[in-house]
Amino acid sequence: MNLKNIKQSLLGLFLAIFITSFSNAQSKIQVSAFGGYSDDGFATLANFAFSNHDIKDSFFEAGVYAGFLEERNTSYNVDVNVFSLNFGYFKRLPFLSSSQDVMLLHAGIGGLFGKEIINNGLNELPNGALIKTNDGTIYGGFASLQGDLRLNDKLSLLARYNQFYHANSETNRFKMFVGIGVKFLIF
Repeated sequence: MNLKNIKQSLLGLFLAIFITSFSNAQSKIQVSAFGGYSDDGFATLANFAFSNHDIKDSFFEAGVYAGFLEERNTSYNVDVNVFSLNFGYFKRLPFLSSSQDVMLLHAGIGGLFGKEIINNGLNELPNGALIKTNDGTIYGGFASLQGDLRLNDKLSLLARYNQFYHANSETNRFKMFVGIGVKFLIF
């Protein structure tokens, strides 16, 4: 191999690395975690999000929600634990986001399925009253608003509101979640 071929090969390699670095400059994978309030209790939410484009504009999200609530619509305070897997799509609202991408607002919608556990699985309350509803699988959907405050290229502070709809819940079909969290961009 002569010097001219080596120079051309190195130039080609340099151009390939240069072009690849720009094409991968758009973040595509992120993880986030939230803690917050949910219907007379507290809840956590952990998510994994990915996008085929710039993740600041739109993304698909898979998450795990855990809510530790109290049912207060009766004369008894009954513990209700809700665990669900959530799958959704989020889109940036450009008219409510800053032009420099420091503050972003996303709206999302999706589906969910999970488990609702009433009174820790016990059918009898401490005073002897019986619970006639059953624990069970839940399914439904959610709508969400998420605000992002970017601290740097990899880390953001988040605020989130979710409204869950559990079509077959034994306690309350609508449950909300308000929380704060952090997001880390992986790639």
